[in-house]
Amino acid sequence: MKKTKELNHFLKFFPEIELPANFTEETAQIFSAENEALPQSLIEFFVTKWEGELDEFTEIIPCAKIAESDEYAAIVYYKISLLKHEFILATIGTDAHLIDKKTIAAFMAEDQVLRQSVARIDEDLIIYIMAGHAVSEFQFDPSQNQSFSMEIKPSGNIEFYNNKYEVE
Repeated sequence: MKKTKELNHFLKFFPEIELPANFTEETAQIFSAENEALPQSLIEFFVTKWEGELDEFTEIIPCAKIAESDEYAAIVYYKISLLKHEFILATIGTDAHLIDKKTIAAFMAEDQVLRQSVARIDEDLIIYIMAGHAVSEFQFDPSQNQSFSMEIKPSGNIEFYNNKYEVE
């Protein structure tokens, strides 16, 4: 993959990891402790183009590079903002343009409800997601969990499937 100078520098902050890999609150702490912080200049050059303007309470943590081909590089970063923490999968073309971006796991609080999802990315670049919610820490109903999946296509597009594996 022939990359721009800026993209090459950006990707150095995302260490390659072996798949399968899990993305949970616990792995977020590991990425935060072990990975070098992403410089503000790279956040502004790349991430704000994808996310829009970030407020002073938002933090971006580089997690991992999960795939690289002649067409794209796939990375995961952790976006922490007030009441919402997200693992975001992004695919980036060789000319540094964003091909696609999806939240693959998150923890958020809204309207007295805690929502949480976790993700696992396998060797075939299929992302399995389990999501659930609780009204309080004592009112969690596992029967309300939902499963989803996504797949990174050879083009770098991320295709979403519902729990019946039908394209949406």
